[in-house]
Amino acid sequence: MENEIVSHPAVLESAVIGVAHPKWEERPLVLVVLKEGQEGKITKEDIHKH
Repeated sequence: MENEIVSHPAVLESAVIGVAHPKWEERPLVLVVLKEGQEGKITKEDIHKH
């Protein structure tokens, strides 16, 4: 998952952690660091589509 996300041209770093979820016990949460100058230009939907 992290490798796929970091392959987006606007993403510098990515990490996936597990967080508690009432139905599934745990689910992934993606943390993303964008490359300089990309802040405000990329949405989470852009990352999801990628």
